[in-house]
Order: sequence, then C-alpha cells, then structure tokens
Amino acid sequence: MTFPSPPAVSDGTLEETGWTAVSEDKEETTKEVLGAFEFGVYMYTKKYERDEGDGRDGVFFVNKTRTDPSPAGVPLGVGEDRVASIVMARGLKTLKDELRERGAHDITVEEETKSETPTGEPLELERITATYENEKTSGWVGAARREEEFLTAGGVSTVKKEPEEEVPDEEIRRLVESVV
Repeated sequence: MTFPSPPAVSDGTLEETGWTAVSEDKEETTKEVLGAFEFGVYMYTKKYERDEGDGRDGVFFVNKTRTDPSPAGVPLGVGEDRVASIVMARGLKTLKDELRERGAHDITVEEETKSETPTGEPLELERITATYENEKTSGWVGAARREEEFLTAGGVSTVKKEPEEEVPDEEIRRLVESVV
C-alpha cells in the first residue's frame, strides 16, 4: 500500500486568505477492530497557520487517509462501515488534539451537520468551540469518504468576542467544505 496523494483545498483558497503552510507529514500506523482484525492506516497531512494579530493565530489542517485493506476488502464480520467510522473519527480527533497541545480547554461540539465536498461526497461537519485563557475560539472539522480514501479537514480561528459569545467561523467552514 502506498500513501495517498497530498490533500488539497480547491483553487488556492488558503493562500488567498492569508494561511501559510507550516508542515506536511506522512504517518503509517495500524488499527485493530474487534480485537480480531488489524489494518494499516496511511495518512498524509498538511497543516496551515495564520497570524491573526496580538499573538493570536489560527490553525487549519487537511488530511487524506488510505487503509490496507481498503474498507471494501475487510473480512466478513468486521464491517466496512466499522472501519470507515474508525478512520473518520481519527481524523476528527486530530484537530481536537492539536488544540489541546496549544493549551485549549473546554473543547465542545456545538453543532453537527452535513454538507458535501466539491466533488459531491457527503461531508460530516462539526462546529466546535474552545477556550484559550479567556479567548474564545470557534471552528469546524469535517470528514468525508471518497471511494477508497478518507478526507478530513478542520480549523479554528480566534474570535474577538467575549468568552460567553459563541461565533461560528464561516470562513473555516468554507475551507473545510472545499477539501478535494
């Protein structure tokens, strides 16, 4: 099995809105399902940041993942949907872990909704909020499956409002929805 091609956001959208690529990583791991089946996971992730002034920054990531065997090739009893669910959940967890590493707390899923990617795949979206000291942050994470690959994307941007106010960042949502 090989790594997937690099994940991308359509039409240079990130660069046009001030985001700068800061890292590009490939990771290989294994996952176990039901204690009886192990599959390989091959992830290609790009991370972007944007300086939002006053020492604040935004973070955005895109990830493309493949498994070996593919979800359609898992043994009977393991379940294609189970493997897909595990891979997609890992992608959504990536951003939340990144936020915690940066000192965020009170990470909360505020809304769950559905959309689609530019190529028509169903996209599961979660709007999240988090707190850095007294700064409220808002963003979106999303996951989609395209044939044998999984796409995940997410990001947050500092929201300049009182900590009690929850303001969704629609720019981040548009970026998540534009992953190809």
